[in-house]
Amino acid sequence: MTTLLPKSTLPYLAIIAANFGLATVPICVRLAQGEHMPSLTIATLRLLLAAVLLAPYILSRHRDELRSLTRKEMALIGIAGFSSAMFFILYFNALEYTSVLISSVFTSTAPLWVALLEVVVLKGVLRRNLWIGLVLVLLGSALFAISGSGAAVTLGNNPVLGGAMSLIAAVASGAYLIAGRVVRRRLSALVFLWLMLLVAVTVALIFSLLTGTTLTGYGVQGYLWVVVMTLGAQIVAQSSISYSLAHLSPTFVSISTQVSIILSTIVALLLFQEVPQPLQILASLVMLAGVFRVVYTPRPSVQTARA
Repeated sequence: MTTLLPKSTLPYLAIIAANFGLATVPICVRLAQGEHMPSLTIATLRLLLAAVLLAPYILSRHRDELRSLTRKEMALIGIAGFSSAMFFILYFNALEYTSVLISSVFTSTAPLWVALLEVVVLKGVLRRNLWIGLVLVLLGSALFAISGSGAAVTLGNNPVLGGAMSLIAAVASGAYLIAGRVVRRRLSALVFLWLMLLVAVTVALIFSLLTGTTLTGYGVQGYLWVVVMTLGAQIVAQSSISYSLAHLSPTFVSISTQVSIILSTIVALLLFQEVPQPLQILASLVMLAGVFRVVYTPRPSVQTARA
């Protein structure tokens, strides 16, 4: 029996699916916020739902792996989980203050911070392409700051704060990936993801408790958008990325998934009338060029694990 599509095309179709899945995140967050659901509630529910969805499979198939965890691995999972919680909390809150375009572009700089953290934490070498990428990202950030004058409707009510929160979220995402890279030497991907989610949920719940933010009492539509976002980002995007990584280079996958920024910006234009200003478009292109300059140019991997 023959398949309708050549097997060689499936990884590329997975990349397309991943981009659509990732593009749902900022849109669903904005729609849930429109239902008067706090950003912290959205982030907490997103993490909680993902952890619950994975729990039956992990507990039934990976108990031996869970029992074999070392203290170092648990510490790294703790760092990854805390960083992941900070990413979601900061990124989702940023969408209250600025546009989908700005928040998405700033968080898309995560590969750059991964490279920088490799240098600082894993003692990698700071290569020329990294310096160029960093300069481009900083230049793009400056252009965004300049574009804030006289464009409050498009940029949001506090684009500087929103951009700063998104940028810190990108750094947190980098910390999560670095910790994950080390612990994934022995631990399987889904076990690491689930344990990280448990830590992230705990952190988010603590923040909710301290701030008096509740998880219940909101409209049905708000919860629906959280479910759609979780299914899109967790089930569709992450599974598609995992599949494509078995057939395509991580660099290609990393660059290709940046298309989600364009998709989410187009939807934001249609749903929220977030029309980009010319200087915003230029700043976005400069920042993305910085990220691409880093991830597209091959560089020796830091010797932290065996291939």
